[in-house]
Amino acid sequence: MKFPAPRITVRGLMGFVALAMVAMAMTAGEETMSYSCHLCHNRKHVVSRLLLGLRFDTREAQTTGFPTGSDHRHDWYRYSTGWSTPVRGGSACCTTMYRDGSVAPDWNP
Repeated sequence: MKFPAPRITVRGLMGFVALAMVAMAMTAGEETMSYSCHLCHNRKHVVSRLLLGLRFDTREAQTTGFPTGSDHRHDWYRYSTGWSTPVRGGSACCTTMYRDGSVAPDWNP
């Protein structure tokens, strides 16, 4: 038994394009991961743009500049991850800023 060949119509193609655009708009957004080093109290943020669940254009910025020794190696700990999309807005979770439970020298509650 032979199946008939699928027919591609203009209306079907327009519907597919519209559905693909809605899917991209709903999945576009940013993911922000915040890290801290409990040894020197420096913090950094890694911001990635997302589209269809894939990461594009990742940027990293250190937000504090506490002095460290020349032999210091950061022990980065991810304390927060946040997402922001045009459809759902933003959300983030934060447990503790530093792995050892200490407070940053520049923190004012």
